[in-house]
Amino acid sequence: MAQPAPSPTRSAAAPPSISPIGGLSGCPVTQPVPAGPEVPAGALFGQTSAFGNADLWVGALGPAGVFTLEPDPVHGMGTKLGWYRITAGELQIAGRRLDGPAPALISHVPDGYGETGFQSSGVDFPSEGCWERALALGRLTTSGCWIFCRNRRRCRAQRRTYMRDHRIGLVNP
Repeated sequence: MAQPAPSPTRSAAAPPSISPIGGLSGCPVTQPVPAGPEVPAGALFGQTSAFGNADLWVGALGPAGVFTLEPDPVHGMGTKLGWYRITAGELQIAGRRLDGPAPALISHVPDGYGETGFQSSGVDFPSEGCWERALALGRLTTSGCWIFCRNRRRCRAQRRTYMRDHRIGLVNP
């Protein structure tokens, strides 16, 4: 009589389930604008494609708030973001995917930039999709959404579809 085959074993835990990017027309993307007068000229890279308020600005948000990021096998997709703090405080960045399951984003805000002015950060997104990011600067909080996708062709298509669905014009595609 034949012995039953042993069941396979896993050497590592299975990665969390991540759903593929879907239709993003429902993603409430934060639309970039030129940084306000609170930000001195040249103090923030990507100053013409920014989002913020009287306390905090982030630059280099890309056309229509849609980012193209290169995948990294360890961290997902990462980018560096520059911030300009008008109000003093420690910057904290958190986020979650809105259009499907995914682990939370990972952020790194290095020390050494002082209490106000420019602040660099690194943000790793475990998957493409519609991401809500929440920011804290001291006791102040704000939030917004971005779309991240893995390759330029796919990103351009997502951006065109999103802009068409929301009737957004783009000056610098």
